[in-house]
Amino acid sequence: MARKARDFGALQAGIADLTEGKAEPTAQPVALATESSERRGKGRPPTDTSAMQLRLSRHLITALVKEAAEASIAEGRNVTPQQIIGRILEERYRG
Repeated sequence: MARKARDFGALQAGIADLTEGKAEPTAQPVALATESSERRGKGRPPTDTSAMQLRLSRHLITALVKEAAEASIAEGRNVTPQQIIGRILEERYRG
């Protein structure tokens, strides 16, 4: 992830001016991430999903991580253990 270049020297000087009474603080509009019109990444899938928490044995987690690693290599993109679980459930309950 690329980081924005920040001018820490100017920030430090601005803070010093405020603490010494040389400058008055000004209110500047802040654009919140939710107000941005451009998308930063793919994000969550557009399908209707719901969060769920599972407590799995270490053996199952190890098997899922291994399968996710193999799928990542085969597909040429990152595949998570959660996606493997989702695929298994989709296959069983869609079918």
